[in-house]
Amino acid sequence: MAGQRRKPTVDQPSSHQRDLRDIEMDELRRQVQQLQQRLERGKAPEHEVYDHVSEHDVSEDGQDVNPFHRTSISSTDSPPRHYRKDRDFGCKIEIPDFKGKHDVDEFIDWLNTIERFFELKDVPDNQKVKIAAIKLKKHASIWWEHLKKQRVRDGKGKIVSWDKMKKALNKKFLPENYRQDVF
Repeated sequence: MAGQRRKPTVDQPSSHQRDLRDIEMDELRRQVQQLQQRLERGKAPEHEVYDHVSEHDVSEDGQDVNPFHRTSISSTDSPPRHYRKDRDFGCKIEIPDFKGKHDVDEFIDWLNTIERFFELKDVPDNQKVKIAAIKLKKHASIWWEHLKKQRVRDGKGKIVSWDKMKKALNKKFLPENYRQDVF
């Protein structure tokens, strides 16, 4: 046994591997130091995680937005186009469902609530119809689907304007002789 060489064990890293680890550790220390300096100066890191949760998660193209999705953006990118920081008030606002019961007060309350929501969130007109249609349930939803099909049969276009939809809603859910007194 006197002339045998000892084999290096797997647990002992070679000097070359140790050098690579030292280089990697130095690089990581440098990066941490840069991040600390940026934070001290108030500058965000180049690739920060941007959380875009808002009260009503509907994008400009009418698609629902996953409020738990986190998007990584670089400092040169702008936030997602559907996220409006100036409209994020830190509270959840729910638009109530409208079921189409023939209760004038319930309908007017729903209509006023959705109008306030649109104003608060600065919802573009082309999105208002889609959002309102989602909140129609039961009898109101059946009526809306029937109205859309009837318009197609009559050769009329889709209702895309909030004013037209509101007019159709009023015609259906308000009595003809209805007059709201100012109080």
